[in-house]
Amino acid sequence: MRYCDKNGEVVERFVGLVHVSDTSTCSLKEAICSLLSEHSLSPSQIRGQGYDGASNMWGEISGPKTLIMKDCSSAYYFHCFAHQLQLTFVAIAKKHLHVEDFFCHVTNVLNVIGGSFKHRDLLRHLQAEKLEQLLESSEVHIGRGLNQERGLQRPGDTRWGSHFKTLDNFIVIFSSIVRVLEVIKYEELNDRFDVVSSDLLLGMASLNSVNSFVNFDKGRIMTLANCYPNELDEVQIRDLSYQRDTYIVHMRAGNPKFSNLQGISHLAKALVEANLVETYSYVYLLLKLTLILPVATATVERAFSSMKQIKNEERNSMGDQYLNDCLICYIERDVFTNVVEVSVLKKVRHSSVK
Repeated sequence: MRYCDKNGEVVERFVGLVHVSDTSTCSLKEAICSLLSEHSLSPSQIRGQGYDGASNMWGEISGPKTLIMKDCSSAYYFHCFAHQLQLTFVAIAKKHLHVEDFFCHVTNVLNVIGGSFKHRDLLRHLQAEKLEQLLESSEVHIGRGLNQERGLQRPGDTRWGSHFKTLDNFIVIFSSIVRVLEVIKYEELNDRFDVVSSDLLLGMASLNSVNSFVNFDKGRIMTLANCYPNELDEVQIRDLSYQRDTYIVHMRAGNPKFSNLQGISHLAKALVEANLVETYSYVYLLLKLTLILPVATATVERAFSSMKQIKNEERNSMGDQYLNDCLICYIERDVFTNVVEVSVLKKVRHSSVK
């Protein structure tokens, strides 16, 4: 869960793990709402959703994302931005005739060699023979970490660097990749994002304080504000229009507190420290709304990685509740380090008496 605290700082917290008997849309939505209810939260308070790549989660027709947005239109969904960007680069690169043809040959080689144990064994044998010849001619030397065996690695469209590793194993010329990057256009990028996602991202960029608010754009900020009708009605939208003009003049006036900020998260904190939250209340509201919008799933993915640390081979029979409790303590250990043991014992003793 992501939210902004009273100091204007964005906070992410792991709140729990829920076991579901099946992965149908209704069951998944019910599980999400049930977890929120346990923490006295309502789905109507959701302003952003983030899921992994499973279609039953973010499906346009019947996924939990769609059902939640029907209940709350401002609960915008983002597929992991890093994954989208990587998918965009791959899609654009493959539109280049020579690159598409090249990767077609690479895929054929991977299928022919990598799909057969006999062919892979032959590849290893030939590599060993070549290495022996190079050692005999003193063209290579023996040493720790040297002359490692190279395997056939398939490129993954959502993993940074995987294509480079594939091409490196094939000993390719990098200049062909550079030529592909030269044809990348901003509008092709737009094809990978829907209108709402583009409006949200451009609005977020307009609020960015980097380089003296160089990306500030009045129109994009107003478009961003119109995405949140539950927070800003017509009168408030009008007031925001006046407020934003005074705000940007104030921000660019040379105040050192706002001159070297490194993004909207630092800007939100600076507004709180300068006691300007009430003065620019609507701008601050937009900052908070953009800060809690999950444009990446790194935090969630780290939580799943933590499950492997907790429920390992030696502790693979633990129940759901115990796993949930252990995960919360493990992931949010910075919070639990401040908990006094005496207070916990008192609470447990009080519960036992009841």
